[in-house]
Amino acid sequence: MSQILPIPMRVRLVRPGARLPSYAHDGDAGLDLELLAWRWPDDPADVARTETLRLDPGERALGLTGIAIELPPGHEGQVRGRSGRSMRDVLVIPGTVDAPYRGELGVILLHPGGYDDDPIELRPGQEKPIAQIVIAPVAVVRPVLALELTDTTRAAGGFGSTDARDPKGAA
Repeated sequence: MSQILPIPMRVRLVRPGARLPSYAHDGDAGLDLELLAWRWPDDPADVARTETLRLDPGERALGLTGIAIELPPGHEGQVRGRSGRSMRDVLVIPGTVDAPYRGELGVILLHPGGYDDDPIELRPGQEKPIAQIVIAPVAVVRPVLALELTDTTRAAGGFGSTDARDPKGAA
């Protein structure tokens, strides 16, 4: 097996208790992100809170990680949920971190309800990782105006087009 050489990524700790993100296991794709503070999405005062976050079903909040990053040139950060957390309690709405962004990384947290309609409580600084960030190369394209596109067997089929062909009749 060949040795993979990591690409350096600068990280600034912006909150007390913040730590460098890390991979939980060799070979993992995402670096773990911790919850150090949070704020309500529509809070005009934009107040970061450190007390326990209580989310009712359908509520969302912005989790704050305590870190800012400088992505390697030509890369993006994909903020994603962790499967165990998603099965248990809270969903992370995926987000993209563009290379020029230098602010604190945020994680959009959602209590989906359904499997458990009780409120969930998240304790900043005491939770296992709340999310992960996958660093990936970005292809830069140059849009070119075209009057027609190349034809394919799929054509414009999308949003359920595969299911529509299901022989069992699923829509």
